[in-house]
Amino acid sequence: MELDLKTVVTNLIDKAIKCRASQSRFAVMICDTGESGSISLKDSGIGIKKEDIQSIFDQFYPSDTLVVRD
Repeated sequence: MELDLKTVVTNLIDKAIKCRASQSRFAVMICDTGESGSISLKDSGIGIKKEDIQSIFDQFYPSDTLVVRD
């Protein structure tokens, strides 16, 4: 499956909003250097457990620390 940059950024922001604790903050930083760029998302959440970091990009990886707020 091929994803475009707009879809990736939209998914990151959507997940940040859905999984944040109430009253927490997050920031999206986009840097364009001409030939390349970067996108960073920073939040004030509880973070990711060390043992989960190696698997966070696995599709549908379950995390018992996921908090979803509606």
